[in-house]
Amino acid sequence: SFGTFGSNDRLMSRITHNVAAASLLIHDQEITFRGVRGTNITAIRVNQVGSNNPTATRIAGGLGEEFVTIRIMSGRGRSFSYTILVYA
Repeated sequence: SFGTFGSNDRLMSRITHNVAAASLLIHDQEITFRGVRGTNITAIRVNQVGSNNPTATRIAGGLGEEFVTIRIMSGRGRSFSYTILVYA
């Protein structure tokens, strides 16, 4: 999680991202949220569902920006499920 959200902030995006397990594969995906021009991101929440130990990393944009790109990578042969919340 990054940032904080206050009473004037709104939930701009709720993205649920699921990937099924595949034998010996490592899933590596990038998810990008692009906001409305002039609307800056104030908080990002990344919630893992389950316990397959994937990693989520912010690779571009983020707090104070109009966009954010998050990379999610699974363990070998593992699935993942994340909910990403973006507030502005």
